[in-house]
Amino acid sequence: REFYDVSTELFGSNDAGRVPTSLYVGKVDYSSYSVQEEIDRLVEALFDSDTIDETLGKEDWLAELRTFANLTGSFNFSADGKYLVGSSFIPALHLFLSQSQFKRFEDDIIFGENDNQTILFSRINFQHNQLGNSDKEINALETTQEIAETSTLEPQPFVVFFAYQFYDLNRIIVPQTVQGLLFALVAVLIICSVMLVHPFSVFMAALLLGMIIVNLLGSLVWWNIDLNSVSAINLTMAIGLVIDYSAHILHYFGTLDHTLSRRERSILALQEMGPPVFMGICTTLLGVIPLAFANNEIFRTFFRQFLTIVFVGGSHGMILLPVLLAYVGPSIPRNKTTKIAADLKASVTDAEV
Repeated sequence: REFYDVSTELFGSNDAGRVPTSLYVGKVDYSSYSVQEEIDRLVEALFDSDTIDETLGKEDWLAELRTFANLTGSFNFSADGKYLVGSSFIPALHLFLSQSQFKRFEDDIIFGENDNQTILFSRINFQHNQLGNSDKEINALETTQEIAETSTLEPQPFVVFFAYQFYDLNRIIVPQTVQGLLFALVAVLIICSVMLVHPFSVFMAALLLGMIIVNLLGSLVWWNIDLNSVSAINLTMAIGLVIDYSAHILHYFGTLDHTLSRRERSILALQEMGPPVFMGICTTLLGVIPLAFANNEIFRTFFRQFLTIVFVGGSHGMILLPVLLAYVGPSIPRNKTTKIAADLKASVTDAEV
C-alpha cells in the first residue's frame, strides 16, 4: 500500500499498481494455422478483458513475426494471407530474431537444447490495469485464468506472473483462516471435554474462546494489520495460547467442594491458579517484547498480535472468568469429584500395568 501511495505521489496515478503478466504457450506446432489462430484468440480475449491495459499495448512476437515475414515477401502464408505456415515458419523466425529491432523477443522464445528447430515455450507479454487493492488483484487473477482455461491447445497455455501467488493468497485467506480457527477450536474443546470436570465448564471455555477470537479479529483493524498468512497463523495459534489462561482456573474451580459458595470457590481458584497463570502471561509477553524493536514488518506484526493475545486472553481468563464463575459456575457434589479422581487414577494404573 505504501509503495502505491509513494508511486502515485511521485510519478502520478497512471504508474501506480501496474503489474506485468504473460501468456505462456508450451510445445505446440507453431507453424500450424489452427495453433496460430488459437493463440491469436487467447491474445485478443486477454487484451479485450477489463484487467489488461490496452493503452500500453502488448509484446506479441507472433504478430510481429507475421508482419515482418509479410513485408519480406519470401515466406509462405496461408491461403487467406493471415498466418505464416509450413516449413518456412522456423527460418522466418530465426531471420526475424536476428534483426536488431526484434532482439527484445529473444527471451520470449525458448528453443530445444541443441535444437533450434523446435520451440519448447514462448510467451506474449501484457500489462495489467491499475490494481492497487486485493479485489482488483483477485479479479485479474481469475479473469486471466478463466481465459487461459478456454484454450483447446495441448498442453494448455497459462497466464502467470510471480505476484499471482500473493493474489491467490488473498483469494483463499479468508476461508482458510476460518477453517483453521474452527479446526483449532474443535481440537481444544475436545481436549477440554476430557480434562475439565463439568460439561458447563466446557461451555464456558467455548464461550470465552469465541469472545477472545472476536476481540482478536477486531484488533486487526485497530492495529491496521491486513489478514494475510502471518496474521492468520497468529490467530490460529492464539487459540492454543489463550485457553491456557482459562482452563486451569476452570478445572480447579470444578474440583472444589460444592458446599462452598460459587464466590468462595471462585476466589480460591483465583488464589491457587492465578499466580502461575499470571506468570505464564508475563513470560509470554517478555518473550515477544524484543520483536517490538525489529525493523521487519513481519516481526512487528508478531509483536502487535501477541501483545493483543496476551492482554485479551489474560484479561478474559483472570478478570472475566472469575466473575462468571462467581455467578454461574458449575457445581459438582464432592462424592462425584472423588469418584472422577478415583477413575482417573485407576485408568492411569491400568495403563502402567
